[in-house]
Amino acid sequence: MKKLTHRILAGVLAAGLLLLAGCRGGGEERITDFTGLEAENNQGNWMMNSAAFAETEDAVYFKSNFSLYRLSKATERITINCDDPACDHENAMCSGYLGGMTTVHSFHDKLYFVDSASPETLFRLDGTEKTAYLTLDRDPDAGYSYDRIYKDRLYSFAVYKKRMDVTDLSTGETVVSYEDVTRYQNGFVIEDDVIYHISADLELCAMGIDGENRRVLEGDRATRLMSYGGRLYFIQNQGDDIVLISMDKDGGDRREIMGNMLYYNILNDQIFYTVLGQAGLFAMDLDGGNPRRLTGEDVAEIGVFERWDKVLLTLSNQEGRVLLMDGDGSNIRELEYTT
Repeated sequence: MKKLTHRILAGVLAAGLLLLAGCRGGGEERITDFTGLEAENNQGNWMMNSAAFAETEDAVYFKSNFSLYRLSKATERITINCDDPACDHENAMCSGYLGGMTTVHSFHDKLYFVDSASPETLFRLDGTEKTAYLTLDRDPDAGYSYDRIYKDRLYSFAVYKKRMDVTDLSTGETVVSYEDVTRYQNGFVIEDDVIYHISADLELCAMGIDGENRRVLEGDRATRLMSYGGRLYFIQNQGDDIVLISMDKDGGDRREIMGNMLYYNILNDQIFYTVLGQAGLFAMDLDGGNPRRLTGEDVAEIGVFERWDKVLLTLSNQEGRVLLMDGDGSNIRELEYTT
């Protein structure tokens, strides 16, 4: 592995102190939305191809094409997240428009995201009220894809530059860049001041949020990483099989759970998954026991929502069809859209 290098820009400590001070010069209110919060609690939903699954108290949100849809928990009906009947939902300031690849974050029942078409802007979405929340001093040509918010900082993969950029959310400035850190497929976890990610060489790596103590936990063909119950889960391509594996966060106690695995997510100590070359959604216990088929529908993405205790399923090659089921895998039903 190439030696990790990083550069630390001036003003990091000063930015943190200013965040606590209350106001910027000129009376502009400081950003405090993320103060005291570590990270979102929906680790598994970052494995989605769209990465745009998020939950608030009253609704869950998901992305289809360039639009953001809102699923009401009370009515179980889906609407595009815009209340303007004259809107075409293609304008960047439309509350139902997400643009290109983006990751949606949920804090204090508000949503935050960076549209890939506008990498220098962090948007905030409060219901259907969309505002440009913060200007980010970032490289417009870096090709940012997938990010996480953790302790007042935005961690983003700059795919074209093969690095991770860290942005201070009190100032919008990029304060640290970690070279040779490339996001591959879906795999990015930050917990307890440790970053777990999958490199361009398909290694499962860990390092401190300061970039120190970088090490390889799994050195061969790993992807689709998540954390659950104090353990790491990932899929490994072993040539003749694709295997779901779990292990301790230090790389120990490695367990192979099941082969022929494609996509998965975890809720209520149950692994919900799809199988390579076979339509349907399946479930099993964390140790691989009690495998069972839940539906024969061709499932594309599996979103889990802990507060609601529900699982949302999007379907392959069937534009717009969405299924919902209870957190134990029962009561599968198709949802309706309303205008």
